[in-house]
Amino acid sequence: MKLVITCMDRRLNGYVDEHNDGSMLVLRNAGANVRGLLESINSILNEKNIKSIEVLTHTDCGAMKVAFSSLHDGEKVSDAVSANLVKQFSNNDFTSREELEKINEKMQEEAVRKIAEERGVQYKSELLDIPKTDLHNDEHGQGHKLFVMKPTHKKYAEVIKGNLSNAYIVEAMKIDEVVSDIEIAVKSLGIKDIIFVAEGASEYRQVSTDANRLSMEPFMKVANISSLKL
Repeated sequence: MKLVITCMDRRLNGYVDEHNDGSMLVLRNAGANVRGLLESINSILNEKNIKSIEVLTHTDCGAMKVAFSSLHDGEKVSDAVSANLVKQFSNNDFTSREELEKINEKMQEEAVRKIAEERGVQYKSELLDIPKTDLHNDEHGQGHKLFVMKPTHKKYAEVIKGNLSNAYIVEAMKIDEVVSDIEIAVKSLGIKDIIFVAEGASEYRQVSTDANRLSMEPFMKVANISSLKL
C-alpha cells in the first residue's frame, strides 16, 4: 500500500484518480505541506501496511502564491496560515513563485525522506507540471466547492457526485490539521461552499461536530457549511 501526500488543487483530482488502483491512501492540504499532516501520516503508518510514501507538489500552486505574496510582497496572512505554511520558507532566498515551488518540492521531499528512513519504507517526490490558470481572478471560486474528508481508498469520482474539476479536496485524519488550509481555500481562493464528507453513521456524527466547530472560525462567516454521508 502507498501513502500519497499532495495538494488540494482541483486540477489534481483526475491525476490522483487515474493512479488510484485501490491500494493507495491520499492526504491533501495546501502545498502538500508534510509538516501540517504529521499526525495523520504517523497514524496511517502505525495502522496500515504502507510500503512507500510519495509527495506530489505542482506548478502554478495557489498555496505558494499565498506564501510568496506574504514573504515577498508583505501581504498579511493570519497567524495560523503563517505558522502552518508560510514561516517554513522564511529562511530561503527566492525572487519568483516558480523558484518557491521548486524550494517547496525539495522541502517536502526532505520531510518524507526523514519519515521514510525512520519507518523503513521507500519514498518519492515529484513536482507536477500542470496547466497554468489564474487562481486569483475575480471569478475564481464561483461554482467551486471544498470537500473535507478522511483518507479513503475510493476514487474521488465515487465519492464526489458532480464535476470533479470544480472540487478542491482536503484530506486528513483530524480537522485540526487542516483548519489553516480551509482558511486559504475560503480567503485566498474564494471558495464559499465547504462540504464535510463522512463514511457511515458513526463518522457522520464526528463530522457534524467538526463542521459546527469550524463554523465558529471568523473566516467562515462568508462560507456555507454542509455535511455529506456516503
